[in-house]
Amino acid sequence: MLPTSPMTYEPLKCILQYMNPNLRISLTLRCPAVRTAEKSVPLSLDTVELAPFTTKINETEYKIGSIRHFKKGTQKNDNFELDAKNGGVEYDLDEHGVLDQSSEKEVLPGDLTLLKFCSRHSTIEYQREELLNFVANELKKAEKFSEVSDPKEFNLREYIHFRSTENSENSTIPFKKLGKFWGSRLKGDVYECDEGRILQVTNKNLTRGEFEKIQNEIQKLRDLLKSGLCSGQILFTVTSPDGKVEVKKLENTRKIHIAVKSLNGMLFGRRKMPIQIKNLKVHVGERNQGTIRLPENLKIHVENLEVGSGMEEYIDQFQRILSSPPKSISLVEYHSASPVIDSAQFLKIENFGGCIYLLRRIHTLSNREVHVNNAWMKAEIFGEVVENWMKNGKEIGTWWSFLINETDQISQNILNVMKEIPNRRVDKNESCSLFPHRITFPMSSSANLVVSSQKKDKGMPWKTWLLNLKVEENEL
Repeated sequence: MLPTSPMTYEPLKCILQYMNPNLRISLTLRCPAVRTAEKSVPLSLDTVELAPFTTKINETEYKIGSIRHFKKGTQKNDNFELDAKNGGVEYDLDEHGVLDQSSEKEVLPGDLTLLKFCSRHSTIEYQREELLNFVANELKKAEKFSEVSDPKEFNLREYIHFRSTENSENSTIPFKKLGKFWGSRLKGDVYECDEGRILQVTNKNLTRGEFEKIQNEIQKLRDLLKSGLCSGQILFTVTSPDGKVEVKKLENTRKIHIAVKSLNGMLFGRRKMPIQIKNLKVHVGERNQGTIRLPENLKIHVENLEVGSGMEEYIDQFQRILSSPPKSISLVEYHSASPVIDSAQFLKIENFGGCIYLLRRIHTLSNREVHVNNAWMKAEIFGEVVENWMKNGKEIGTWWSFLINETDQISQNILNVMKEIPNRRVDKNESCSLFPHRITFPMSSSANLVVSSQKKDKGMPWKTWLLNLKVEENEL
């Protein structure tokens, strides 16, 4: 066997630069000796998705979650197995495997807080003994059992569950009653649980079988806590595009948000050059707190930035990590002026309906291209945009499009509004039967504003069409 020698620093850097990014990450996890070289090599990624407890890079998902660890032979609820299979729950569990909210509001240097704080839902299986005792007592109020057949499947979480709220008064009265709730069949009472959470207990219209199962499951959870046979543990899960799953159990000596921050620090931190990302998607579901844990001093160059619902008004926090403005930004809604949004060449807005702020500011948007889906607004708004551009000017190449749902003769209303603007020329445009017009407004000796339509794509509903507003070069 020929003797081998370790690869030198420069050839190693060259190999790392052209290696599959996730293979490169996997190598640094398993071989600490290459980490210094890996951090000094430019990192280019096609797609990155960030969420409070999950980071996805080019279809490989890295997740941090908490599970309840049981001593061997301990009988446990099926939901514990399901949570572990899904990578754990998205909140801290203490040394007894009970929900721990002591640090969920903590924000560290480098973190992006993209939603107002709102406690995560959590589930009944991970609650403290005091709450389980309260639920057990409330179940005793169940009466007049329903005569319908018992459901084929039973899940405790459908009967005892939590909701997040921003209006909780955090009353000093334990489990203050707030009212009642009604479902299609089941009914129950609503209680203030703790800051940011309310508790719903189903205790009306239950079948006797449902009632007994709920009682039994709650009692099992109470007994489990008293036994001391379980504890909290953190899971690190890597899921590959081919479905292969690697799971590593971490010591439960730190909080889950610290583990997430360490993960993202390992992936993105301490790099000498900004990370190049073609598509960055940042989403915060309603079950999450809204804090993205990132390494301090992170710098990224993003071509296309997409942010999820509810995060638009916090988008300026991205200024801390962006090395240059994104080429395009995609929003669900538009809520406020933003240097980050204004700096993008292309702006995509999913839902125009209800965006009152955008209606007020639509005339002053500086983006070269603006594309809006679900453009529920009056025809007069389009007329105001045209008049504003005619008065203040727009550079050649400016293009705004609006997806129109053809209701209440909106196309005819738009045509009527455009005809009221002086110096227009109306021509036929037979490419779209819903708005067969091409309306031209002269802006200068070199430019025209053209209002036209575009037929729907195959995937769009039948009565939808695109209204285009374009500043085109005058060919005459």
